[in-house]
Amino acid sequence: LHYPLRRQRQMCIRDRDQCFWKVKLWDDDGEASDWSSDSSWSVGLLGHSDWEGDWIAMEDNHEFETSENVTFLADDPDRGVLTMRPAKYFRKEFRAKGGIRRATLYATARGVYEVSINGERVGDQYLAPGWTDYDQRLYFQTYDVSDQVREKGANAIGATLSDGWYAGYIGYAFFVKLHSNPSGRGYYGETPSLLMQLEIEYEDGTREIVKTDQTWKTALGPITETDIQMGESYDARRELGEWTSPKYNDRGWESVAMELPYVDTIEAHPGVPVRVIEEIAAQQIFEPEPGVYVFDLGQNFSGIPRLKVKGEAGQKIRLRTGEMVHPDQTLITENLRCARSTDTYTLKGSDEAEVWAPQFVYHGFQYVEVTGLDEKPSLDMITGLVMHSDTPLTGSFESSDPMLNQLYSNIVWTQRANFLEVPTDCPQRDERMGWTGDAQIFVKAATFNADIAAFYKKWLVDLRDSQLIFGAYPAFAPFPYSRPGPPHGTAWMDAGVICPWTIWQAYGDLEVVRANWQSMDTFMAFRGARDRGKKGTEEGKSWGDWLNLDQPTPLAYLDLCYYAHSAGMMAEMADAIGKPAKGNHYRTLRKQIETSFGELYLAGEGKLLSLIHI
Repeated sequence: LHYPLRRQRQMCIRDRDQCFWKVKLWDDDGEASDWSSDSSWSVGLLGHSDWEGDWIAMEDNHEFETSENVTFLADDPDRGVLTMRPAKYFRKEFRAKGGIRRATLYATARGVYEVSINGERVGDQYLAPGWTDYDQRLYFQTYDVSDQVREKGANAIGATLSDGWYAGYIGYAFFVKLHSNPSGRGYYGETPSLLMQLEIEYEDGTREIVKTDQTWKTALGPITETDIQMGESYDARRELGEWTSPKYNDRGWESVAMELPYVDTIEAHPGVPVRVIEEIAAQQIFEPEPGVYVFDLGQNFSGIPRLKVKGEAGQKIRLRTGEMVHPDQTLITENLRCARSTDTYTLKGSDEAEVWAPQFVYHGFQYVEVTGLDEKPSLDMITGLVMHSDTPLTGSFESSDPMLNQLYSNIVWTQRANFLEVPTDCPQRDERMGWTGDAQIFVKAATFNADIAAFYKKWLVDLRDSQLIFGAYPAFAPFPYSRPGPPHGTAWMDAGVICPWTIWQAYGDLEVVRANWQSMDTFMAFRGARDRGKKGTEEGKSWGDWLNLDQPTPLAYLDLCYYAHSAGMMAEMADAIGKPAKGNHYRTLRKQIETSFGELYLAGEGKLLSLIHI
């Protein structure tokens, strides 16, 4: 095993290369196993020059339908009107010659996308390409589509594009009416755009590229409004037919607009894809009011509802999601604040039951309220599709105490629901941000429950991209905006040190330390500059001990504790990556902070002074 790896390090790995590997193991007695079956990985596009496609979009000059209002918040004139835009559809036909060796699709977007080739969906990922600081970095996905491209005759490729995190509603901006953009949306841009190239390699060594350019066409379709937080509306009467298949009549489609977005980096997504992990059947149905049906799925989770319904053309079925119900079994939505979390399906009137699930949204819910039906539904009308970043579960816990078992189940489901592209604070209301406080306090527990190495390493890229110019880490990452006041806070910002250290400790991977070292060192320099006396400060957000019960811990005390904690971790990481001088520096710093802490907060025999009186 070691010899081939040594040889591989000497190889010149180039973009688009496909590499194969297999494994053999030896036990303590020197007995060897059989070789595993071959596996492979491929190298993506490594630089801007590898991208031959153009950015395409739809001209943003269409008059869109007015969305239904958020009933309890959108009427505030200071907030403006809830804006929901439709998905855009793009297509192109092409021909391939015979003898295809491999066909690879590279795709990215400012927004979120889904691709089909010859009527078949490409991959099983949702909300690709993910969330980044779009002004600094974009991710792309690579798909092996060799089995989907036809060697002879016509082919067609199509993509659906939505606002996503790029142009849609992000976090609580709409709720708190941020002065920088009270609409709560469009913090990175207003018009989503698409970049793709399909590379076909032939047996004779030639290569052909089908790329996004001015030859593509675009149209609106059945997704009449869509937003990750607010929900999605689908009018099946507007379906476009076999629009991702060849020989489709697209004469009514319009030419695409060409975009010239600037971004520093386009690179392969380093994390794990968002997928539908499992399906949950409804357990019971309530009818709190005539014609209002509430489906109980028996489990709170992140994902989307799938509807199966039969009815007349033009009939509208509305789905609202929530985590709880009132004592009278009506749906609780007050905790959602400005997140509409409403999906609407308009039937086309098929002879068979119509099956639909929203495409570019996700909700946090256990209950689905259904209205617009002509008759009482059956349980199979609603199915829950559990959706989150595909971090495989690796740990388990079981005891003789049912309450402890339920507690552990709650922890795992909470982790799953909040690990969607970034470690969020909640999957249901108008927030869903990568809060640093939540991320650092839970990261160790998360490593016991699931394989989160790649997931957290991706988020740490977001955190580095979000690092403030003076060295502190902000309250959340990605960081599209800040509320008034300082954007950082004690304990929360220390996630930039705590999370890399914890991932290293859990998985033994020093690469996460090396990748984040310069950023962490800069952060610690900021800490040292603002607290030269090593007494702790109250600078920054005052969140501190966020979940205290009306008896907050003094912020300077917490600040000093976290300063020492981070210094100790930095010393360990410096030693591990071969930086002994830095290791000694941070060990000395830790001892100096400990001395100062003792003078400030310890009484005789190491007893802690009462913090209430400090």
